[in-house]
Amino acid sequence: MALTSTQISDCRRFMGYPSQGSYEYTATQDVAYAWIVPGVRTTLFTRLDTMRPEEETILSANYLVPLNAMEVLMIADGTNLDTNKAAVWERNQNVLNDREQLFNSLRRRLCAFLGYPPGPGLSASSNSVRLARC
Repeated sequence: MALTSTQISDCRRFMGYPSQGSYEYTATQDVAYAWIVPGVRTTLFTRLDTMRPEEETILSANYLVPLNAMEVLMIADGTNLDTNKAAVWERNQNVLNDREQLFNSLRRRLCAFLGYPPGPGLSASSNSVRLARC
């Protein structure tokens, strides 16, 4: 069993690494490197390409599926930002921030599971996502 290209892309983006575009990452060329075990430094490409089936199952079920669902919920929360009170229901003013903190916490746990530091798109010092400036 091998990860699909979509799972690999999701994994990289949730970890905060930039999209690869038409560039092909390889076992020797990548933007993400880490020491997996003492004396063994490897690329994220190699790590994702050589996962055991049980690790792939954990990666998908515990990280990628929930992160995709959380991302959709955060986007949907944006549609309710104009409602402060409706009948007896009152919107949690911090719902988007709370979801982002939970989302980014799970992203960091994904990085720890794979043994790589968060990428440049995921701030290592706070629970915020760094946005690229164009």
